[in-house]
Amino acid sequence: MPCTSQFISCRKHQRLSHKMSEAERKPSPILLQCTVGYTSVLLLQLKKMRLSTEQESWIASMLAATMVLGILLTAPTMRRGRKVALQVVSLLHITSWIVISFAPNYEVLLVGRGIQGAALGLFMSISGIIIGEYTSPKHRGSFLATLSFGQAVGISSVHICGSFVTWQHTALLFSFLPLISFIITIFLPESPSWLALEERYEDCKNTFRRLRGCDEEEELKKMIEARQLDTRTNGSAMKTLRSLRKREVYISLILGALMYNIAIVSGATTLASFLNETIPVIISDNCYMPAWMVFCDGVRLISNGIGLFVVGRMRRRVMLFSSGALCVIAYLAQAGYIYAKAAKIIQEVLWLPIVLLTLHISTIGLGVMLIPMMIIGEIYPLEHRSLCSAVTNCYLVVCMFAILKTFAGMKVSIGLEGAYLVYAVIVALALVVSWFILPETKGRTLQEIEEYFRRKPTAEPEDINELKPLKSPEQKEVAL
Repeated sequence: MPCTSQFISCRKHQRLSHKMSEAERKPSPILLQCTVGYTSVLLLQLKKMRLSTEQESWIASMLAATMVLGILLTAPTMRRGRKVALQVVSLLHITSWIVISFAPNYEVLLVGRGIQGAALGLFMSISGIIIGEYTSPKHRGSFLATLSFGQAVGISSVHICGSFVTWQHTALLFSFLPLISFIITIFLPESPSWLALEERYEDCKNTFRRLRGCDEEEELKKMIEARQLDTRTNGSAMKTLRSLRKREVYISLILGALMYNIAIVSGATTLASFLNETIPVIISDNCYMPAWMVFCDGVRLISNGIGLFVVGRMRRRVMLFSSGALCVIAYLAQAGYIYAKAAKIIQEVLWLPIVLLTLHISTIGLGVMLIPMMIIGEIYPLEHRSLCSAVTNCYLVVCMFAILKTFAGMKVSIGLEGAYLVYAVIVALALVVSWFILPETKGRTLQEIEEYFRRKPTAEPEDINELKPLKSPEQKEVAL
C-alpha cells in the first residue's frame, strides 16, 4: 500500500509539474524588463525639457550604475530562500515605478531610475539560477528562454503604452504589475536545490517530486549526495577564497562573463534604450518614432517566439554561434551602409536599412540574447551559485554601464557606424573564446554540467564508479 500511495502521489505531481513551472516562471521576466524599454519612452518625451546630452546619458545609464546594489543583495536574499529573493525584486520594482510616476524634478527621477537599477541587478542575478533549479533538463531550455521572450514582451508593452500616455502615467500603470508578481510568489514552493543547500533533505525530496514527479530520482540523489560531500569537506573559513581556484568555479565565471558580453553588446540594450537615436540615422531623419518602436518590438517579439519554439529542438551551441555570427554581420553591414550613405558613395535606399535592422533585431531574439541567459542559468555549481552570480553580475554592471554611458558620446565622436564596428569586434571575440570552452548543455542536469567542469564526479571515492561523468559534445555524437 505505501508503494501504491507513493506512485499515485508521484503521478499527480508529474501532471502538475509543467503547469506549476510555467506559472512560477513567466511573470517576472515580463515585468522586470519593462524598465529597459522605458528608457526610450522617457527620453523621447523628455525632449521637451531640453535635457543636455550628459543628463540624457545619466537617465539611461542610471540603471546600470545602481545594479551593483541589487547584486550586493543577491547573496543575503538567496541565502534566505529563492522566494524571498523574488519578493524583494517585486517590492523594489513597485517602489521605483511609484517614485518615477510622482517625480517632481530631474533629481527625483534619477532616484527612481536608481531603484529600478537595483531591482534589475537583483533580478538578473537570480532569474536564470532559479529557473535552472526548478525545472527539468528536458524543459529547462524552454523556461529559460522565457527570460528573453519576457524581455521582448515587456519592452513592447511599455513602448506601446508610452506612445499613448505620458511617462508619468506609464510608470503608474506598470507599478501594478510587480504587485501581481509579488502575490504570485507567496504561493510558490521553495527551490529543491536551496532546500538541499540548507540540509533539509526531506523537504528537498518532497518539493522535487512535487515539481518533477518521480521520473528524475537520479538527479535528486546526485544533488543530495553532492551537498552531503560539500558539507563534510568544505567547512574552512577560507572556503570562499579557495573556491575561486576550483575549476568548475573559474571556468563558469569566464563563461558567464563571455555570455554577458555577447548578450549586452549584441544591441539588445542599446536598441531598447536608444531607438530614438539610432532609427533616424539608420533609416531616415523623418521617421515617426512611435511607429518604428512598435515595428522593432514586433520583429523582436516574433523572433523570440520562434526562438522559444526551436530552442527545445536545437543544440545551444548551434543557436548561439549561428545567431552570433549573423549579429556580427548585421553590425558590419549597417555600419557600412551608414558610412557609404554619409560619404555619398551610395544613395539612400529605404528597403536596405530596414532589412539590415530587421536582421539585427531577429538575431537578438533568436539567439544572442536568448541563449546566453539560458547558459548562465545552467553553468554555475550549486554550492557557489550565489558567489558566481554576484561576480559575473558585477562584470555585467560594468559592461552595461559602459555601453549605456558611452553610447551617446561614441555616436557624436566616431558616429553610429564607428560604434557598431566596435560592438561587432567585441561580440566576435567573445564568440571565438566561447567556441573553445563552452560545452553543450542541452538535456544535461545541472549536476552533470558541474561534474563536466570539475572533470570528475562529486561523490564518495567508493561511489565514483557508480556515477557517470558528463561526456563532451563530440563524445555524445559518437555515442549516438
